[in-house]
Amino acid sequence: MLKIESVTIKHIIDDCPDVSWLGEFTSDYQDSSDIKRGSVFEHDKGNSRTHDFFVPAISVNEHRNDLQKMGYSKGESERLARSYCQLEYDRMLALENGDFCFIGITAEAVVSYPIDNGSRRLETLSSGGLWGIESDGGNYLQEVEQEEIDNLKTHLVEFGVDLTNFDTIEIETIDD
Repeated sequence: MLKIESVTIKHIIDDCPDVSWLGEFTSDYQDSSDIKRGSVFEHDKGNSRTHDFFVPAISVNEHRNDLQKMGYSKGESERLARSYCQLEYDRMLALENGDFCFIGITAEAVVSYPIDNGSRRLETLSSGGLWGIESDGGNYLQEVEQEEIDNLKTHLVEFGVDLTNFDTIEIETIDD
């Protein structure tokens, strides 16, 4: 019979996150949505810090048009649209400064089964995992952890693992 020995939730750093939904740094001015950087570090060639401008993924015009369709006045939609682009820039700077990172969350169970001479062999089964999560996501992190635990339980049942002791096992969280 397969028996659960331990359960672990892992927070794994995502080294290649997709941040295209925020925007990108560039050396070329494109339109009035672009935000000029405060300082440029020329010694850091190849790093986004060498680029003079930030181009938000959603332009001021796109935000403004959407806001006007929702009934905002021309002046209010312009102010809000520019503030949204500024927030995206600020978030990208926070990422660049290491204030947060992107992670993946998985749940893993070490299960055992009997082999010769009363010994048991250990195997690890894991949930599917979710990636691209902002590390400063607050309560959302706990929601994802619970979803991964539920996913893991479903996976364990498919392999015929006895879940009777699952709720008594202390679940460890590891930041990789």
